[in-house]
Amino acid sequence: MTDPELPGLPGLPGEDDLDDGGELGDGDGFGDGASGGGDRSLDGTGLPDAEFSEGGFSGAGAGGLGRDDGGLWATAADDRARAEAFERRLVDLEDRLDAAAEAAAEPAAAEPAAGVVKAPTYEALAEFVKEEFCPRYTRRRHGGRWRWCPQWWEHSEAVSRLDALHKAWEAMHDDGPNGMGDWYRNHLDHQLPILMGADGPFRRCGNQHYPADPDDDLGTGTPPADNMAWRNA
Repeated sequence: MTDPELPGLPGLPGEDDLDDGGELGDGDGFGDGASGGGDRSLDGTGLPDAEFSEGGFSGAGAGGLGRDDGGLWATAADDRARAEAFERRLVDLEDRLDAAAEAAAEPAAAEPAAGVVKAPTYEALAEFVKEEFCPRYTRRRHGGRWRWCPQWWEHSEAVSRLDALHKAWEAMHDDGPNGMGDWYRNHLDHQLPILMGADGPFRRCGNQHYPADPDDDLGTGTPPADNMAWRNA
């Protein structure tokens, strides 16, 4: 059995290219002639002569590979700087996510459910006056401009004013950082000079209760039933 003949490959020497001694002759594609292309390689690599330096490729065969201005190295440095900046931003984002997760894990302050009325601190007006008003807001009553009556409930105007203070206090005393400030400014500071003033409901009282002078009663008649204009005044 004989080996099949292989077709000749382009660019490779064939039997006709060998001389009598079996050596490759001129024009074989690897010789010195122009038809063979001459010696075009670096150490037989087939690449044109080129030299590599820190700034890039240079020389006759450098072609488009050369960057004598160091642009290749500058581009690599820029890429590295962008990568480091991205990594820092990623670390910062991870820290923020961790902080948000910790905040979400903390139990939130309990808030009253919608439609649920919070229980008052003082159920009754008498309790508010005894536990909150009298111990906290003291005034010099003898020889001064302030008046008070230990039987404050005997004075209807005083009851009404104290009740207004009580209800506003219940609504505002724990209503954020400004709650009590608003209560003082809008309620207590307005009511106190009237409630305990020299011409207020306790004007005749001192260490003991004195009923209001009947002469101080403003007095009123009975409005006529057939005239309703006063109701819309």
